[in-house]
Amino acid sequence: MTAPRRRSTVVLVTALLAVGVAGCGAGRAPQTYLERRLGNATNTSVGSLELRNISLMPPGGGGDVHEEGSDVP
Repeated sequence: MTAPRRRSTVVLVTALLAVGVAGCGAGRAPQTYLERRLGNATNTSVGSLELRNISLMPPGGGGDVHEEGSDVP
């Protein structure tokens, strides 16, 4: 195989690999794609555990507060 032909083959294979790798996530909905407002997030610590960028979902059902002891997403 001549040098120009070998170079063309390498370029073609590299381009096909790049397109193949880029297309692997097509049609997927990764968690990092979902938008989330961070404006009301906060940082806090619980003992030696550091919590960063924490935000709570608002209460459902038209209420203004979460019930004490309830789970909050």
